[in-house]
Amino acid sequence: MQTSTKMKTGILLISALLGSSSAMVAQNYLAYTKTHLYLLDSNNAQVKHLEQGDAVFIESEHAKHGKYKVTHLKSKKDGYISKHDVKIYKEVASSEKSNLVSKNSEVRDPIVEIHNSSRQVLSVKFDDVEFQMQPHETHTLKVTKGNYYYKVYADGMDAHYDYAKLQEFKKYDWDFYVDEEPVNNNLGFSSSKME
Repeated sequence: MQTSTKMKTGILLISALLGSSSAMVAQNYLAYTKTHLYLLDSNNAQVKHLEQGDAVFIESEHAKHGKYKVTHLKSKKDGYISKHDVKIYKEVASSEKSNLVSKNSEVRDPIVEIHNSSRQVLSVKFDDVEFQMQPHETHTLKVTKGNYYYKVYADGMDAHYDYAKLQEFKKYDWDFYVDEEPVNNNLGFSSSKME
């Protein structure tokens, strides 16, 4: 009887140790803000104004009271933001909280997500790179900060072209669609730093 109790206690102790060690290994994530918001401290005081599309490093996948503890990568300020105000982009390698170099290397360069929301094949020229996008396809470009010329066109449609100034620690979403007005015969375009 005593051996059985010791065995159960040993199994419970091993389970408790394994459970607590796995809880200590938190996942880290790169995310982007969905809207303009404030980074808050633990007392809900405003720390920093964040713009739509700003990169943040989430220190744990588990939100407490609906908020993630984050580091704003451009300003390197820590605080809390609502889990509803960010979109997780990807998991990143674990690093020491004080070592922001590895966090920054993950996201320093801007990311451009191009969405073809039309029912036609679109041709895209982004600086010196040209490619075609099938209907409802998304294409992701990782570039360095700077000014870029781009042009998007489809057979029988007027082209949309412009210059974009892309900044570090930002994600841009570009959505192209065909204007359904038969008079216009144009490609439509909407842009945001984050969806």
